[in-house]
Amino acid sequence: MTRLASTTTITALIAILNTHAALAAFGTTVPISAALATNIASSLFPQTVKLRENSLYVSDPIVLYAKSGSTASSSATPPRLRLQLNVQSLRRQADNTLQASAPGQAQVSGELGFDAETRQILLINPSIDYLALGPGDSDERAFRQELDQQWHKQVTNPMRIDLPPHPYLMPFRQGIRDIRLDQQGIIVEVLFE
Repeated sequence: MTRLASTTTITALIAILNTHAALAAFGTTVPISAALATNIASSLFPQTVKLRENSLYVSDPIVLYAKSGSTASSSATPPRLRLQLNVQSLRRQADNTLQASAPGQAQVSGELGFDAETRQILLINPSIDYLALGPGDSDERAFRQELDQQWHKQVTNPMRIDLPPHPYLMPFRQGIRDIRLDQQGIIVEVLFE
C-alpha cells in the first residue's frame, strides 16, 4: 500500500509541477539610452517621403531625451520623444529630374506608446516641430506648405512603426509588453515566459 501511495503522490506532484511550469514567467524593464535609441532608429533610415510634387529625403536620426529636471514636460503633460533628422528637399525639375537641396534639419516628436497586439511602436500626437531646409533652397515656404498638406493626409494618429529588426531587440522582441518614455528615457517592459 505504501508503494501505491508514493506512486500516486509522485504522479500528483509531477502534475502540479507541470501546471506551474507552464505558468512560470518573469518580467523586467530594459532601459534604452539615447545613444542606443539613436542606433535603433538609424536602422529605419534613410527614407524618401513622397509628397504631392516633390519629395523629402530624411536621414541620420538622433533621438533626443529631455534633460533631467527639464520643465518641458509636466506631470499633466506626457513626455514627448524627439527625433532630430537631416533633411533635403528633392524637387522635380522641368526635365523630370530631381534636384536635391543642401542638407537641412527637422525635428519631429510624439508621445511614445506600444500596441502589443500588432507589435508596433506608436508615436501619439506626432508633429513636425521644426523644419529648416538647406541654404539656397528655393521657396522653402511653398515646400513647407506641401509637406504640411501631405502630413495631414498621410500621417495617422497614432503613427505606427514596426519594431525595427535591430540586433539589440532580437533576444526579447517577442516578449515586449510595453514601451514608454519617462524622465530618464525609453523603458521597454519585457515578459519572459
